[in-house]
Amino acid sequence: LAAAKQQLDENPDDIVAMLMLAEAAATAGQYETEIAALERAFDQSGHPTIRSMLAEALTRQADGIVTEQAAELLLQSLTENLDDWRAAYLYGLYLSQNGKDAEATLIWQDLGRRASREDDGTRMLELVNNQLRDLAARTGQPEADLIIAPMTDNTDNTASDPQ
Repeated sequence: LAAAKQQLDENPDDIVAMLMLAEAAATAGQYETEIAALERAFDQSGHPTIRSMLAEALTRQADGIVTEQAAELLLQSLTENLDDWRAAYLYGLYLSQNGKDAEATLIWQDLGRRASREDDGTRMLELVNNQLRDLAARTGQPEADLIIAPMTDNTDNTASDPQ
């Protein structure tokens, strides 16, 4: 954290240094510092991904509750970038926390299907399915009806030659 602060002090306009400070502060549980660094990075860049990172930080600060302020940031991010997995996941969490489980399910299942098709989507698919499992347990729905299975490679290179 001290090294990240020093890096930003030495390079006050460096967005990467701001993001490094935010990450170090999150790891250290210093959410006010994380939020301040992300606000500064967003003010300078206007990048929607940084906006959704800010919403995530606000959620962390609120002990996992997606606040109204965070939800507004997430909607703005999704308006600019529908492919923002962080924003979609957290907005689904916001909906679920506010009793809108059907809407949250749709968002998480869509996100899970997209993640299942990506080489780097395993972690997001796991997060989404964990939320869907929790939702199934809470609502009494069959888990199998909600979770998204990982996509499998349908190519079969072991098929025998028909001759």
